[in-house]
Amino acid sequence: MYENIPMPDKELFWIEGSTSRWDGYLYFAKDPSRMLAWFDRHVAD
Repeated sequence: MYENIPMPDKELFWIEGSTSRWDGYLYFAKDPSRMLAWFDRHVAD
């Protein structure tokens, strides 16, 4: 999965202890800081 991310500056964030794909969406709602920091670095205004 990591190798298929088509960017040189890439991150793969694994949510430990999860067996449901919905946990990723719920995690973003609880603590978006890591993902928002990535978007701030890579998305132009």
